[in-house]
Amino acid sequence: MSVIRRLPEEVVHRIAAGEVVTSAAAALKELLENSIDARATKINVGVRQGGLKVLQIVDNGKGMAPEDMRMACERFATSKLQTFEDLQSITSFGFRGEALASISQVARVKIVSMVPDAVCAYSASYADGKIAGANGGQAAPKPCAGVPGTTVTVEDLFYNMPTRRSANRNASEEYRAIADIVTRYSIRYSSIAFTCKRLGDNSGSDIKSTMNATVLENIQLAFGKNLAQELLDFKFEIDGLGVSGSGLVSNANYNLTRRTFILFINGRLVDYAPLKKALDSTHSEFSPKGSHGFFYLDINMRTEDLDVNVHPTKREVRFLHGAELIESVTSAVSDRLKTSRTSRVYYSQSLIEKPVPRAEQSESQVPDTPAPAMLVRTSKRPLSGRNPLAKDPRKMVRTDAKIQDGAMEQFIESRPQVLGSGLRRSSRTALKRSREAPPLLTSVRNLQMEYEAQTHAGLHDVFREHSFVGVADGDHVLIQHRTKLMLVLLHPLVRELMYQKTLLQFADLLPAKLTSPVPIREVVRLRLEKPDLKLKESACDREEMAIAVGGVLLSHSEMLLEYFGIRIVDTRGSGPSVDALPLLLEHHSPAPTSVADLILGLGTVVNWEEEQECFKDIAELIADCYTSVGQWDPTNSDQLERYEYIIKHAILPATRSAFFPPNHFAENKVVREVASLERLYRTFERC
Repeated sequence: MSVIRRLPEEVVHRIAAGEVVTSAAAALKELLENSIDARATKINVGVRQGGLKVLQIVDNGKGMAPEDMRMACERFATSKLQTFEDLQSITSFGFRGEALASISQVARVKIVSMVPDAVCAYSASYADGKIAGANGGQAAPKPCAGVPGTTVTVEDLFYNMPTRRSANRNASEEYRAIADIVTRYSIRYSSIAFTCKRLGDNSGSDIKSTMNATVLENIQLAFGKNLAQELLDFKFEIDGLGVSGSGLVSNANYNLTRRTFILFINGRLVDYAPLKKALDSTHSEFSPKGSHGFFYLDINMRTEDLDVNVHPTKREVRFLHGAELIESVTSAVSDRLKTSRTSRVYYSQSLIEKPVPRAEQSESQVPDTPAPAMLVRTSKRPLSGRNPLAKDPRKMVRTDAKIQDGAMEQFIESRPQVLGSGLRRSSRTALKRSREAPPLLTSVRNLQMEYEAQTHAGLHDVFREHSFVGVADGDHVLIQHRTKLMLVLLHPLVRELMYQKTLLQFADLLPAKLTSPVPIREVVRLRLEKPDLKLKESACDREEMAIAVGGVLLSHSEMLLEYFGIRIVDTRGSGPSVDALPLLLEHHSPAPTSVADLILGLGTVVNWEEEQECFKDIAELIADCYTSVGQWDPTNSDQLERYEYIIKHAILPATRSAFFPPNHFAENKVVREVASLERLYRTFERC
């Protein structure tokens, strides 16, 4: 029979540490709050390999004296709490003395700290909650050079917890979570200047907030001007309960594909699911189906009504009057959204302020074509917002619900003219800045720059200005560019278009739900039986491969959904399944056999270790999956009509903007000129 024994102290501490420090982002949150408690006005965060290799936070706070550094990483040692009753009036983030102690149990920690007016700084390295000395003994903090404030360096996070470390091995996802934490605190604490960057990367800081900026300015810095201009402010107060607050919500004219919910209660970044759900429901009454809103709330209440001692991570809280709070907030949001849905304002924006000089126009441009003075496009802005790009009130057009459908079309230019190479560069820049998405990863931008650098200037003009003529056969389509008739090879065109759209809409792809989930293991088994793969493995090997592919996709399901719109669900009985695929183009979906190739490729082809190679592999697999337009059958009129419809109304219109045809399209005759009006004139003149 088993005998009950007391666990060793080091095992107890490591188990407790696993509850507090679940990831690099969780460790950063604890360290960030310590810096804010220390009244820092500058906080710099440095990360290497997603924080698993190095996580460093530098602040200019009040620092620690050498005596305090001796107990800094000891469990339940704190300067912020004396008695249990102090919890009823606690205002600091930390109070249990668990954060640094837990981090030192699962990582190697070094602290350099200096109090103001001190002669020098002191440094100490910690292991298992104690200052590490020679031969495993204890030591005292050592004097060293430094500046007022504290620097905490965490190295080799989870080095003694291999299972936890392997679960957090995706460096890019960990860094994204860290950047999200820094972003949220930078919005709330405008009196502090935050920076966050990858150590060893000379490209600068990914996050850099300015001191004493407003909340709206910090949101604009983090999420972009397009979102900031569409936010509505609101306030609320519950009489007699000591609860009040303010917030920002995206208006009914502006919709996001993913919800953003930022909640601070008494300055703490917390999560409160009932309030989040209620706000989602309220916003859905004013926005299109499938869209989401942006919510920022800063709530204040009496400290005795708030219980912060709920979970070791302090992310969850409990408080009194929750129902009244939800009702008050949702009512304030609803009233504010009602004011924005009755009318809209459209602003015109100049992309080119003057025509391109004749000498700078491309050779392929017809000389007699007049160039317009500017190219105008329209974009939606809130009625109460301020648009620096449209200062002339004559450029403002207001509409309301009484105006019939289509009345705004006269203010929107249907298709811009091409002015030459100068306009092409400006149009690309304007297009990229108009995308409403989180800050673009460097690896994705590098991939975009790769295909942009290979753009064929002449073909870029062709696709921007072309007109659809007709489908030649199952492999070719005819288009007209000015006075020339062009024959386009369809397969490489669609493949390149889908690859570029996958990267252009990175982290913003909308998942389209399948009619029924596709079981990964069963699809892989069936695909491996096809003779075109020519596999030498036995049936047992194929079974193992099917299980392995399912495990790989399930382990990366969160990244696949967030970045590429591929949703993996764990279905009872049949294992992991593909529930949704990205919606790249309206009216266009992949063939079932292509979906099977995509699933198999994700599990066997993708290099999951290198970020840029990983994203490139996935984008290429998605492009291959969406390359097929359908079956060409001239004898089937319905099928032929649908085939032509997809090409005319989905594929070719997508090439008129944000498409960069590569040089090999001309070299491999993907696009060929088959007739020219000028040459025909010369031929008939001779006759």
